[in-house]
Amino acid sequence: MPLEARGDQFNPPEELVDEKDLVEFWLAFRRNNGWNLPDPEAEQQKAEELAREAQKSSARFFAIKDGGKIVATGKLEVRTEENGAKHGFLEKLTVANSEKYRGKGLSKKITDARTVAARNEGCTHLDAEVYAGNPIGLVTKLNDGYCINDVEFYDEDNKTKGWFDLTKGIDDEPKYDRKKGPLGDLKEINLTDLVAIKSLIAQGYVGIDARNPVEVNGQDPKQWILIMEQIN
Repeated sequence: MPLEARGDQFNPPEELVDEKDLVEFWLAFRRNNGWNLPDPEAEQQKAEELAREAQKSSARFFAIKDGGKIVATGKLEVRTEENGAKHGFLEKLTVANSEKYRGKGLSKKITDARTVAARNEGCTHLDAEVYAGNPIGLVTKLNDGYCINDVEFYDEDNKTKGWFDLTKGIDDEPKYDRKKGPLGDLKEINLTDLVAIKSLIAQGYVGIDARNPVEVNGQDPKQWILIMEQIN
């Protein structure tokens, strides 16, 4: 069912429920990430398998279509924490790799749709993950009020690659704003030093901002500095 449109040339986000739409969701998600299998038949089978798994889950899937084709994707999973609080976990956000769709606010529309759905399910927080090698994606989340509260590694024997776990209150203003303060103790650390970042988190710090003294929009994580604040 379409959610409220924001008045541009694209259709508003839809929540997908039937298997055909869910197959198209996974085909679009994988295509947007460059994950297509070389054999189109195998790619179709993979998408059908993922769609069947999706129908068995409690997750919710959202998409924006253009001419019947899915051009943006996003998934919402509601998780209940040990204290009973509900968190909306946002993932599988992609936009088709085309100038027609990139930079048009489609990611925000998908995120807004999932936020409304999470709030309606009683969620108090939103959670997300960002690959540690994606500094621009990370800055986008930090600017939206998220903070880094954990680091996960792809391989415990090689802790140079992983991802950041982020969270924010669903209706809160950003809690850790360097411009507004007051601030706790701050530390700056290279974005690629995942072990040190995880160690600081264990000491009560969270990641609140990132800067690149070399190139504002640079994609190289080695150029980025993470700012961490001690909150407890």
